[in-house]
Amino acid sequence: MRVLLVIPQISLTSPPLGIGYIAARLKASGHMADILNPVEMPDDKFVSFICDGGYEVVGFTSMTFLMPEIYRLARIIKKESPSCTTICGGVHTSALPRLTLEECPHLDFTIAGEGEEAVLNFLQALEKGFNLESVNGLCFRKGNQIVSTTPQRYQDLDALPFPIREMTGGFSQEDIPLRINVVRGCPYRCISCSYLKVSGSTVRRRTVKSVVQELKYLSQRGYGDQVSFSDCMFTQDGQWLKDFCEALKQAKLEGQLEWEVTSTPNLLNEEKIRLLAKCGCKRVNFWTANSGDDAILRRTNKAFTVSQLREVCEQIKKYGMETFAAFLFGYPGEDANSCKKTLEFAKELNLDSYWFGIPKPFPGSELYQMALDMDEEVTGKWKDYFMNPEEPPNLPTIGCSLDPEELFNFMSTARRQLPIRF
Repeated sequence: MRVLLVIPQISLTSPPLGIGYIAARLKASGHMADILNPVEMPDDKFVSFICDGGYEVVGFTSMTFLMPEIYRLARIIKKESPSCTTICGGVHTSALPRLTLEECPHLDFTIAGEGEEAVLNFLQALEKGFNLESVNGLCFRKGNQIVSTTPQRYQDLDALPFPIREMTGGFSQEDIPLRINVVRGCPYRCISCSYLKVSGSTVRRRTVKSVVQELKYLSQRGYGDQVSFSDCMFTQDGQWLKDFCEALKQAKLEGQLEWEVTSTPNLLNEEKIRLLAKCGCKRVNFWTANSGDDAILRRTNKAFTVSQLREVCEQIKKYGMETFAAFLFGYPGEDANSCKKTLEFAKELNLDSYWFGIPKPFPGSELYQMALDMDEEVTGKWKDYFMNPEEPPNLPTIGCSLDPEELFNFMSTARRQLPIRF
């Protein structure tokens, strides 16, 4: 079948991995699969692209703040090409597969969980008339009911073809490292994260051989020498890390790549940090740093303390690597004092770059459920989930004594006083 996978209208700095993996899996199984980023593409051109390409299925990847745009594009498709099948997957629909169909009559199906096998089985069911209820992770209308099946997680990550990174519309790389996925699944339960809805809590890891092969593959195709291993669990397995660094050396990639890792403080020690530096790692990212107050870290289910983060940051500096951390103002239990602690702690760390924001109750997260339990209006206001650093959020704070304006002031102060990476 001819399939078009669409990233809704958003400027990209790196090709999205999830949709790239699905496209690669479909192509390897004999389907035609293309990726489109219709940023700045007029609606008539978008429709012509679909009709002229003869696409039988159009799939969208979902982020919460882009759902209104997905609904709009699905409506346009159904108006101009009623026979075209529309489907949506990704983080948002993994959390709210039924609600997505209820909100948008122009979407025929949603997929929850990891999509490579689910989308392939879905296409086979469409082609051969199989029972749709045999497709894991599928949600669809059946008469007056909405039916959903149990999501599926891919176990053998090495068996997946490397993700396709070419797309119509392209992306602007501008010195942003190319992301590579090594690990799926996370055992932690951070209250603002909805990742578990997609990949679950069981950690699955690619072999060193597979990762090095992908690095060579990307190099041969001219994707540059900047790479980001963006999984928080990348440094969890010390032996795997040693084997990976040795494989880089054997493949003569050590010193050829400018690479960075994402981690959490509890998954690093001086031995691992020294190994990373020795093998050419340039930066360690802590996207889950979040607070400079231990009470807030405990409340948000973090597996580390302020002192652990301070210690590993000092060690990273000692071995000559850069450090980045993200901090948020406005978790449950926060007050002005805890926000001040976070700001002062961020300054004390004196890192190379930062990101500051305000936590939002993304569907699938514990924070979202807390908001529902408190009868807060957080469902359907999907555009408001976009993090705009220029104005206060238009969503309620959950269990926090500060209002959105006060949190915005803390965030703005931090962004003025410290170097921002994004």
